[in-house]
Amino acid sequence: MDINRFTQKSQQAISEALRLAAENNNPETEPAHLLIALLGQPDTVALPLAAQLGAQPAELLAAAKHLAERLPKTYGAAEAGFSRSALSALRDAEAEMTAAGDSYISVEHLLSAIAASPTGAGETLRNAGITREGIREAVRAIRGSRKITTDDPEATW
Repeated sequence: MDINRFTQKSQQAISEALRLAAENNNPETEPAHLLIALLGQPDTVALPLAAQLGAQPAELLAAAKHLAERLPKTYGAAEAGFSRSALSALRDAEAEMTAAGDSYISVEHLLSAIAASPTGAGETLRNAGITREGIREAVRAIRGSRKITTDDPEATW
């Protein structure tokens, strides 16, 4: 997967997820780490989307952190790579980008992929009322027919 296909905010979230996994001594970076990173970005659509879909962002973030705290830990291991479920979510986000006709994988694509995943992070989102279809509808309402054609779409909207 080409990191240059991700928007700047998505790249930041991925970097933050990798950092969180390492900091928490988790052997792999999981969708829970990515969800925490996405919800921790105050200047993206993740928090407004969550709120628009009826979730309480602070509660959602706390639930994601609780998931990450329960993940296995290893000490003295190498840098945490991506788990299969995280890689699957990243590939699914790429499919979301393609389906939307966008040129870059953005925060909403990542959030949608996590919401559709069979992971604890996906379940956390769905339990909060955040589904893939709900995200798609909210994104259409927010950006209309505009497509993501730069790696910094927030600067152009």
